[in-house]
Amino acid sequence: MSEFPLPLECLRIVIQHLYSCNDTRSLATLLCVCRFFANATIPILYNDPYSLVSRLKSSSSGIFYTRESIPKYRYSLLQRNTTLLTRTLLRQIPFEDTTELIRVLYFTKQDFDGDYDPWPSAPVAATTTAVSPHLTSSYTPVLHYLPHVTHLTTNKFAWWGANNRRLTHYIQKTKFFDGSRELDPYHAGHNANSYRRRCDPRLLTQERNRELLWALCVPESTRRLSILISDVPRYLSRVERFTALESLTVRTDMDLFVHWLYGRDLPPKEKALEEARRVELDRLLEVAVEFVKEHARIHKGVLLEANIHTSSIPLGTHLPSIQQRVTRYLPLVHNPTSLDCTTTTRDFHKFIATSEYINLRYLESFSNMGCHSEGNAKMNAMPPFLHRCRALKSVKMILFGEDQFAWAAQERRDYGARPIKSQDDTSTLPLVPVKEVVLQFGGQIRGQPIDSIAHGFGNTLESYDMAGWRKFLHYHLEPAVFGQGWILPRLHTLVATTSKGRLTIHPDALSGCPALEKIVLEDSVNVYPADGIPSWSPAHLPRVSSLKLAGTLTRLFHPDTLRSTSCLEVLTFSHDSTKLYEREYDYDDEEAGGEYPDEDEEEYEDEDWEEPATPSLYPDLNHLLLSGEQRQLDEAGLSSLTTTTTTPLTRPRWTWDWHLPHLRQLDLCGEFAFFFQFRMLRHTPSLASLHLENMAPEGQHDRTVTVDELRDTDGGEDTGFISLPHLKSFLLVSRWTIGPQFWQTLFGKVMPAVESLRENKCVGYTLHDWLEATVGLNKLRYAGSMLRVDDKAVPLSFGLSELNLGLLGHVEGNAMFYFRYVTKLAPGEEEDDPNAVRIYDPDSCQYLKLSSSY
Repeated sequence: MSEFPLPLECLRIVIQHLYSCNDTRSLATLLCVCRFFANATIPILYNDPYSLVSRLKSSSSGIFYTRESIPKYRYSLLQRNTTLLTRTLLRQIPFEDTTELIRVLYFTKQDFDGDYDPWPSAPVAATTTAVSPHLTSSYTPVLHYLPHVTHLTTNKFAWWGANNRRLTHYIQKTKFFDGSRELDPYHAGHNANSYRRRCDPRLLTQERNRELLWALCVPESTRRLSILISDVPRYLSRVERFTALESLTVRTDMDLFVHWLYGRDLPPKEKALEEARRVELDRLLEVAVEFVKEHARIHKGVLLEANIHTSSIPLGTHLPSIQQRVTRYLPLVHNPTSLDCTTTTRDFHKFIATSEYINLRYLESFSNMGCHSEGNAKMNAMPPFLHRCRALKSVKMILFGEDQFAWAAQERRDYGARPIKSQDDTSTLPLVPVKEVVLQFGGQIRGQPIDSIAHGFGNTLESYDMAGWRKFLHYHLEPAVFGQGWILPRLHTLVATTSKGRLTIHPDALSGCPALEKIVLEDSVNVYPADGIPSWSPAHLPRVSSLKLAGTLTRLFHPDTLRSTSCLEVLTFSHDSTKLYEREYDYDDEEAGGEYPDEDEEEYEDEDWEEPATPSLYPDLNHLLLSGEQRQLDEAGLSSLTTTTTTPLTRPRWTWDWHLPHLRQLDLCGEFAFFFQFRMLRHTPSLASLHLENMAPEGQHDRTVTVDELRDTDGGEDTGFISLPHLKSFLLVSRWTIGPQFWQTLFGKVMPAVESLRENKCVGYTLHDWLEATVGLNKLRYAGSMLRVDDKAVPLSFGLSELNLGLLGHVEGNAMFYFRYVTKLAPGEEEDDPNAVRIYDPDSCQYLKLSSSY
């Protein structure tokens, strides 16, 4: 074996490359021929050996598989690798440290027959490389791996094969499962012949894990340890040897607590057994506390994390107090700059137990995102602490209850500093310099904490993201109104989303955020009253590049804002309804104490809905006529379409003179697609994606599109058409009435470089018109259509000769045309009857597919 040393830089590159490529053959060769390489690599490979051996790579796809995602056909390979690794490690420990179960599982009878003893006569110390003199030269290991193993967890031992007669004989001889059946007579139900009642492999796996972990554990080198709670007493006897232990996880044995029996009304005998289990579990929990206490006394400051795994421990135990007691023996976090207090990190329990003793003056980042309900309850029960974080720059929190940021707004008011006037003003303020805030609300989004953050951190706030949790929300909750008095000169990202409930932003909120670059304001309300929804004031947003609105917020946006958004690249307006919620009842009857109509009786059975909503002041789109130059809805027309005498609300309409030279993506849904006109795209030469979806839950609305909408009207009738040379994707959904000439002009002159087309439910043209308009698109790769074709126009055999095959000859690449063919509808048959789709092409043996390969 070569002793030639390699430069550390070269060695690091070689190891990283072999690891990323999972090149085990080259690695094995280098380990055999270069001792220097082996001495430097073995500590890396065997730091956590079972995590590396389970990292398989597919030779064909290059995909790495983990234990959870490995295909069945690769299971045997992983099983073999894990078994070989375990055998290699077990051969380096004394014979007396292995139990009969371990020898049965991982060795054959031949390993113990012969002239040589396969086991070292003495344990291998953590810091020695001596080899037992009893081993022959043919068996003498060149390297010792076990002292380099620092991470041992039982859940990574789950790969093993035990299909041998010796294991069966061992189970029968030791009566392995008899004890578990006696302790847990209800383990597998009441079927005495159940396989799980006779032999539960999980219990065998648990016992294997316990013995294997005890055999392989070298206390002096172990840094991370995960053990079963029944094993804590024997590890406590070695506590002084765990000089490097940094993380300890204690899990519950299966036979100590059976979760499906918890809380059941058991017979007296079984109830006594269950109570005995609880007593034993409490005793072992106290032993776990003693282990942490002793380790902290002997090796002060070494153990940084100790967790009692909660997934299988009964809720009736005093686990929270046990965890807090364990945490108090761990070292405090010293002047932390970052705390991630989720239940999966070591910071959570430390912070809960010792928050009053931690110096938070230098904390810059705090997060409790991802906490479960128990963790959130603990956080809410804590005394306020955010005001102690004077260097805080990033906050990611789940909020419950009262406003937890009122202190910030109060500090700002008490300080009396006027807001900075420009983004370049760097005047130093003795206030908390928060730049990023991410909030999740345990209920509907509430306006008060949102405004407190904006007012308290207004001088420094750059990114503001907030969301509501769906499971806590209800349609009829009061809307969250926020944004009043905002002055946020540095804010560049504003995101507010909720899957239910309603968002309402103050009309002048965006006017105080001139540096905004990304705006996402979305709710999923599809029914709401029109009363009390004020429109926004036009805002000056010269830097905004992405604007996405959905639900209520689409009703608030003032289109004149787009006059200043010359840098806009993404514009999306969508919502689930094209009209506000309308309640049809007689106002006179209501004032007289009358009842609602019978046909609406079910609608008002919702016990949370007490007051009828104000009727919509916006009529259905079926009553709205397209008006090119109209800036706002006609008040007289609205009055004639509604039943109320209240002065109708008016709101701004689209302006037709957009100037958005950088716009790349435009998505419009509902009424915004209905009122859209193509001539709005005259000044959007960079547009690459255009999606128009004129759909609503109430149905679809007819919209007629003509060639005149494609003209550049600045030069009169004889001028050319608008040009979208970079448009790649075009989607048109709902009942658009389109003539053949429109398609030809659109694809031939407006968007000649389009690559993906799709229309759904458009009418007014034939299959021949569609093909003739699209075959000239040289870059087309996909064209989807839900076009309905009568069987008289297209025979059942597809009759391609009648479609003029020459039209398809100009299509290059792999362009595909998809259509929906139906036979002629029978009298009285519904047009949308799904049973009408039954055309099959016998030539290609495919449904609804027309390809250029013809």
